[in-house]
Amino acid sequence: MSRKPSSQTVYIPNGRPLSNLSRTLKVLKQSYLLDFKKQLEKMWNGLLEFCKLDLRL
Repeated sequence: MSRKPSSQTVYIPNGRPLSNLSRTLKVLKQSYLLDFKKQLEKMWNGLLEFCKLDLRL
């Protein structure tokens, strides 16, 4: 018997419902920070590659 999600049920990317709000906020914060960190790493890696190419010219 499956439970219908309520309007207060929050889902994370893997599709599992989280009912504990403080835990939900913690997971969402960690997920956001990881995404932000990955974007920063990509940006810096791109900038470093650009500088390396510029130095070779």
